[in-house]
Order: sequence, then structure tokens, then C-alpha cells
Amino acid sequence: MTTYENAPATRLLATRCACCGRKLVDALSVQTGIGPECRTRHGYDNAPNPPDWNAARTFIANFGKDVSVADPTVLTSDNARHVCNVLVHRFAGNFRTARWIPDCIYALGYVKLSERLAKRAHVHLGAPRTPEMVHVTKEVYTDSFKGRTQTREVYVVRAPFCPSFNNAHVPGRWFDRDIKAWRVPVASRVPLWSALQANFKGLPLVTGNGSTTVIS
Repeated sequence: MTTYENAPATRLLATRCACCGRKLVDALSVQTGIGPECRTRHGYDNAPNPPDWNAARTFIANFGKDVSVADPTVLTSDNARHVCNVLVHRFAGNFRTARWIPDCIYALGYVKLSERLAKRAHVHLGAPRTPEMVHVTKEVYTDSFKGRTQTREVYVVRAPFCPSFNNAHVPGRWFDRDIKAWRVPVASRVPLWSALQANFKGLPLVTGNGSTTVIS
């Protein structure tokens, strides 16, 4: 029997509210994936906190391939409301296969909404779904050796523990125990990238300007 919910014309639309599961009947609710009462009750219209773009984009890059393929702007947009809308709509479509979305929406600043979605999906915010990632930033480093002071540009690399990466040949790098990260001369950019590709392919790469890509 063909119904509104399984008809071909509405198959890709959100037919039930992401928060409460009730049927959506008006156009705006179908578009956003959340009903009017839940939009008001759970803070959909206003994010109380500024977005943590590094965390949000890392979740999408690592878990939301179907989302980023359908709408590539979610990895580059700086509009938290737009990204939240895309994620809520995805969650409403099948919350059982998008259990990472509450954490991502929390990172976007929608605390109350994320708590409600987490409750519906039976997950805990901050649970160890957080993907491993590689952070690479550039900074000016000054050190002294035998009375001589040297200033140079280096990459600061924070990556998951990996013996083969630790043993990879990257000229001039050293592990700074004070910050628990590798320092790599900018001149060693090419071998550094090769080592990252060889050992962390598929992980999100977060750079100093906040952009996130996937190491390929």
C-alpha cells in the first residue's frame, strides 16, 4: 500500500520529527526534519554557544560521507544553522544509522537540541565515537643550543600513536615532550606528508586555520 511516507516522491524527505518521531505535515517541518513544537522546545532556532568548527567538520569528514556527498558545503560552510539543518534532516531520515550526529550538533553550539537527539538515539554525548585525527599547525620556534639562539618555522604535528609513523624518515624532526607533539622543520614538508599518507590514510587532518580534510 502506498502511503505518504513510502511514496517515491517523498522517499528522500524527512517524514518524521528528528526529536519526537511524530509525522511531519507542513512543508517547513519536512524541509528541516523537525516539527514546530520541537523547534521551539529544543532550541533549534538559536544556538547558545559558538560553533567548534574543528570538531564539527571532523565528525562529518569521518562519519558523514553520505551527508558530505549529498551536500559538499557542510565541510566548508561557516553557517552553523545551515549545517545543523542538513544534519537534523539526515538524522530524521534514519536516526539509527546517524548516531554520531548529536555530538556534531553539540559541536555546532546547539546544546539543548543535541541532548534531545542523543536521548532519542540512545547515545551519550561525548562517548568514544570521537574519531582519531591528525592536527598540523605552523609556528615560529626559538631554541638555544650552546649559547646560540635560533628561530625557525616548524610544523607542530599531533597524531595518534603509531610506531611506523614514529620511525618514518622525516629529516630534522623531534618529539617535544613539553607539548607532546612532533616538531618538524618546514623544509621537511614533503617527507612529512608522505609519512602522514602512509600511516594515517583516511583520518581527518585539521590544520591551523581550522579547515578539515581527509588524508588520502
